[in-house]
Order: sequence, then structure tokens, then C-alpha cells
Amino acid sequence: MDLIAFVEQEGPRPTGVAYEFYLNDPSAMSPEQLETRSVFLLPG
Repeated sequence: MDLIAFVEQEGPRPTGVAYEFYLNDPSAMSPEQLETRSVFLLPG
């Protein structure tokens, strides 16, 4: 199950606004080494 499907099934429905933060340098890493944090805004 992908992340969006999990959030919609298990919790409040996201507002549609999402942010992705790189935890390391995308210009210095291969795609397999990238680490990201995804944030979904929830209502309320």
C-alpha cells in the first residue's frame, strides 16, 4: 500500500497540501540513496 492510500484509509483525510523535505543532498546522491520526509497537512 502506498503512503497516500494508507493515510486515507487509516486517518483523517489529508487537505491535499503536502511537503517533501530532502534529508540529504540530491545533487550528491543517487536516487536509491536519497532520504526524504513527507508531510501531509490534516484538517483541524
